[in-house]
Amino acid sequence: MTDQNQKPQILVATDLSARSDRAVDRALSLATALGTKPTVCHVVAPESADALDQEKLREMVRSVLPDPDADIDILLPSGSAPETIAKVADELNPLFIVMGVARYNSVGDYFLGTAVDHVVRRARAPVLIVKHRPHKPYRRILCAVDFSAHSAKALLAALRLFPQAKVIAIHAYHVPFESWNKADYVREEVAATALRDLEAFLKDQPIPDEDRERLEYRTGYGDVGSALRKEMDSEEFDLVVFGTHGMGGFRHATLGSVASSLLQCVVPDTLVVPPR
Repeated sequence: MTDQNQKPQILVATDLSARSDRAVDRALSLATALGTKPTVCHVVAPESADALDQEKLREMVRSVLPDPDADIDILLPSGSAPETIAKVADELNPLFIVMGVARYNSVGDYFLGTAVDHVVRRARAPVLIVKHRPHKPYRRILCAVDFSAHSAKALLAALRLFPQAKVIAIHAYHVPFESWNKADYVREEVAATALRDLEAFLKDQPIPDEDRERLEYRTGYGDVGSALRKEMDSEEFDLVVFGTHGMGGFRHATLGSVASSLLQCVVPDTLVVPPR
């Protein structure tokens, strides 16, 4: 378990393949920026646990680091990767867990894989899914909010974990019974109400003044997925943040269909914040 006097770490999982390099590089970069220590976890399959000694495995882990001599903790648990990574995260209680996609073919074509899907569903810490090489820090973050306590936690996590970034909160709205309410004034009234509700929601959050200075907000018409995609089409974002439990499609404690769809289609790196 984590020492109460020790600063929470960043946990990154690697299978030692090239596809994990992006997650490892991002984790080390974030650890430096946040002044904490990264823990690199490589899960060893039980049937191969005796094939290599621990020292050899540690050398293999260090070989995938941008700096093999970096100050890191290395964990080499044995077991099934999805369950073991989640268990290690429970024991460490890290700031967040960093994982890479299982396959990257082209922009917008990602395969998360069993391990990522399982950890996102089970983790009590935020999970950062890295899709791109970390050429620069996260500077512009798009965060979906739906007025639930869970989306508030996602927003607060984005502000806390990335203290140098501009955070844009977006709330998706739609016109009730739209097929019947086609008048422009109806949509204008709904849009104005959504904006007022968003302002009230943000005002109620325990956000320090210095963080409010880098917080922007806006509303987007449509469901949460289309609203996010429209913003990403119009502006460049380095990271997208959302919760997995709340209103607007995030009603299940496990990963809902909307969240799962967003994980697959969102092009930037993605931070998924659980309700716990």
